Amino acid sequence: MPGHVSFLSGIVPGELRNTAGSEKEVLAVTVGFAEVFKNKVSILVDAAERAGEIDAERARKAMERAKERLSRERSDKDIDFSRAEAALRRAVARLKVVQKTV
Repeated sequence: MPGHVSFLSGIVPGELRNTAGSEKEVLAVTVGFAEVFKNKVSILVDAAERAGEIDAERARKAMERAKERLSRERSDKDIDFSRAEAALRRAVARLKVVQKTV
C-alpha cells in the first residue's frame, strides 16, 4: 500500500501472507517484528516455514502435547505454562498454513 504510514509492530506466531507481483506465498511464522518504512515492509521473525517444509503430523503431536500440558492445574510447578502456550500457538500456525495448501 504505497504511502502507508511508517510503523513498527510486534508479530505473534501465525500465518504470514506475502504477495510479490503475481506470486503469493503463505508462511507460518514465530515471534518477531514488522516494520513499514518508505513503502517497504521488513519482517524479522525467529522462524518462518513454507507449507512444504512443515511436517503436519509433527505439528499435530506438538499441538496435542501443548494442550495436554495446558489442561493441568496451574499450581503444577513442573509445567512451564507460558512455554506450553507458545508451543500451542506455533503448532496451530503451522497447521493452518499446511491446510491452506491441501
